[in-house]
Amino acid sequence: MKKLSLSLLLATAPIYALASGQNIDEKVLCRGMDDSIIVLELWRPSQFGVALHCLHASFSSEMVACAPQGGWGLGSDDDMAELIGVTNDWKTAHNHEAGKVMASVGKRGAYFNAHSGEGIGNKLDYRWKFALERSSGQATWFGNDGKKVAYICDVSG
Repeated sequence: MKKLSLSLLLATAPIYALASGQNIDEKVLCRGMDDSIIVLELWRPSQFGVALHCLHASFSSEMVACAPQGGWGLGSDDDMAELIGVTNDWKTAHNHEAGKVMASVGKRGAYFNAHSGEGIGNKLDYRWKFALERSSGQATWFGNDGKKVAYICDVSG
């Protein structure tokens, strides 16, 4: 009986987390200690029929880093110059050789992780990641060159 209850709880948890944490078209402005700016557009409607989480960075005007909740945005090249598709299917993301961005947003914060190459996990070429903690408004950009930039974000609404 305990196994059945745990299974039901685990099966409904993702649905509840998605529904309870979803905001509509939220924008977050982040200012870096290096004077760069990152704008997050969360739960943005898209041409793909699902809401996307997007990251725009002042230091890379050509990058289109967007992905659905818990899924991947698939880019036209390693630098994500154009978003050509989205998926929540790990096999589709695995087979995409160009840039891919994963995004996850919740009450605690937002997380983006970018890679390129065929595969998922440690077989990929790490590009960058960005993590925002909502309670403090603090965020960090981690580059593939080891560069780390701290950000202060306006998460007031």
